[in-house]
Amino acid sequence: MTPTMKTSSNVVKFLLDGDSRIPLDAIDQKRMRQLRRHADTLGKTVPDLIHDIVEQGLARAFAEMKAQKELRNKIVKFPAS
Repeated sequence: MTPTMKTSSNVVKFLLDGDSRIPLDAIDQKRMRQLRRHADTLGKTVPDLIHDIVEQGLARAFAEMKAQKELRNKIVKFPAS
């Protein structure tokens, strides 16, 4: 994502719905159009699509962290002789 740009007074920032109300003004217009087209093909709204993407990314990250932790537990360390 690009850094947050200054917006004019007649522009409302796009917020991801939910408790946190995350501002998504750093997503450029090209990416927003891609999200809109993809959301339309899935029959979802853009905020729902972004929410699903974030959930999937977090689930993948947590699964990788768990796998790394399990791998560390499986490594047998032999004493130096």
